[in-house]
Amino acid sequence: MKEPNYEALYEQFVAKQLPCRFPTTEVRRHFMERYGAISLAPSMFPELQEDIYFRADCDTHIYAIVRADAYVNHGNPHSRWRAVDEGKVSYVVFQSREGVIDCDYFSLHGNEPRLEDEIAMFNGIDPKRADLANPDFRAYLTVMQKCGLLT
Repeated sequence: MKEPNYEALYEQFVAKQLPCRFPTTEVRRHFMERYGAISLAPSMFPELQEDIYFRADCDTHIYAIVRADAYVNHGNPHSRWRAVDEGKVSYVVFQSREGVIDCDYFSLHGNEPRLEDEIAMFNGIDPKRADLANPDFRAYLTVMQKCGLLT
């Protein structure tokens, strides 16, 4: 596979003034408009507290993307995870501080390969690491290209 032209991608990134860290309002709008996602209260997912990467000092956002023909009882953990296993729903979980995703916690529960690149894009990269010499930043530019923000 041909390696992307990172210099051209970077020029577009700068010209379009794309963020290294996305505001939560933009992520919310994206999932709700593109997938018809619904927002759920973090208190419905107490099991997140057991995740070693979960940050109690960050704001938590949870979106459910439910298949059109499915009913899911989001309040019942057993029903919720059975629905994930059956492919009826996917949950996107991320954390933020001060309205910007910067807690490095982004999780996908469900079988939605189409969301994996979007989650990587929205997870972003530390602006201090936005340098073409950094392979993580080059990977970030590539994900933005896959998601259609760069061409």
